[in-house]
Amino acid sequence: MLWTIATILIVLWLFGLVSSYTMGGFIHVFVAVAVFSTSTTDVTVRLVNDTRSRVTVRGCDDSDCATIWTQADLDPGLSAERDVPVDDIVEYFEVKQSGRTLECLPLRVHDAYERSGERASVLVGRLSAATPCPGITVLPKVAREVGL
Repeated sequence: MLWTIATILIVLWLFGLVSSYTMGGFIHVFVAVAVFSTSTTDVTVRLVNDTRSRVTVRGCDDSDCATIWTQADLDPGLSAERDVPVDDIVEYFEVKQSGRTLECLPLRVHDAYERSGERASVLVGRLSAATPCPGITVLPKVAREVGL
């Protein structure tokens, strides 16, 4: 979505550059501000191993898990945290337990962030919610704030 907007603005900027109707060059200022002010908001996803066995979790770039961006081996009761962009609608994770078939855990990161009123900084995904691939999407819970 963000790349589409940036591409459209760049095309309009180039059109304004070659034409004489650029409103005194203001369109160039707006495009430059739009391109350089784009920032992504990240949220931390905490993957909790609430199963009874050691688990290997892989974060995938797509539902086929052809390429991975993270991997963690978690003993029972442990967790791993990874930062992900809020703009990603679904984050895919593969969950492998010894002696069981491969399972998937697609987390609806964007929906969970939106439902939290854009206040969530940590979302919790429980590995016991993984289902046979391609998996049923899961809405992660907002982590409770823990103070000192």
